[in-house]
Amino acid sequence: MGKRILTAIRPGLACLVITSLLLTGCSAARSADEPLAETKAAEAAEATEEARAEQGAGLENALDNLAELAPVHVRSSYVARQGDEVTEQTEYEADLDAMGNQHVVIHSEDGDVLELYVVDRILYFGSEGDQFVSVGEMEEDSPFAVVAAYGADYLLAFNDLENAEKVGSETVNGFQTDKYEFKLDLGEMGLASLAAGAEGGQFDYQAYAWIEPASGALVRSQVDWTVKDPDEAVAETFHSEFDATKGTVAEIEAPENVVSFGG
Repeated sequence: MGKRILTAIRPGLACLVITSLLLTGCSAARSADEPLAETKAAEAAEATEEARAEQGAGLENALDNLAELAPVHVRSSYVARQGDEVTEQTEYEADLDAMGNQHVVIHSEDGDVLELYVVDRILYFGSEGDQFVSVGEMEEDSPFAVVAAYGADYLLAFNDLENAEKVGSETVNGFQTDKYEFKLDLGEMGLASLAAGAEGGQFDYQAYAWIEPASGALVRSQVDWTVKDPDEAVAETFHSEFDATKGTVAEIEAPENVVSFGG
């Protein structure tokens, strides 16, 4: 009887041992595969980050890169509102040549018109009549810095388009472009009041840039912000547009009737 029981138990033990070995082998195989899977996931994440970094790098100096598409004609505008009331508004139009020289006209919110030239880094302001005043050489590297100083500071933000994500490709203003969705810092755009409101309120944000890939130049942009401070009855909004088209002025020269600053 005892021998028969032992005989019956031994095959059972053998099955348990075999099953245990098989399970151990499977567990070991899974343990060996897990680091491999983790490594692959890490490599994929790293490749994604590198692709994003490379994508963002291609958007540096997108505004300044317009000189590579010269001659170009650019138009831009922005308007900030509190409810229906316009609080800030600027319109900007310019011709740009391959040397970065510009002929600029800026329309301010109060109806004033400012005409200026930047030629060989020398700045010329339009004054009464047809006269222009030379105020010396610009120190800033960006040819658009002077425009930023006179109401179009929002444009310089396009020289540093961080966290941009490509969302498509389109033909825009006669150029083949890649379309990006991106984020901008309102404080850097000269809209500190909207930025402050965004910190404590509810806001909607949408911004796109169309970049000519060979030059990395900005061909079009559209930016919209809506900020609602919980303590305010109405929302603040910001809307800007920028368009660059093929220009006709191949070389921009200094204006005539120039006087030096101070007489």
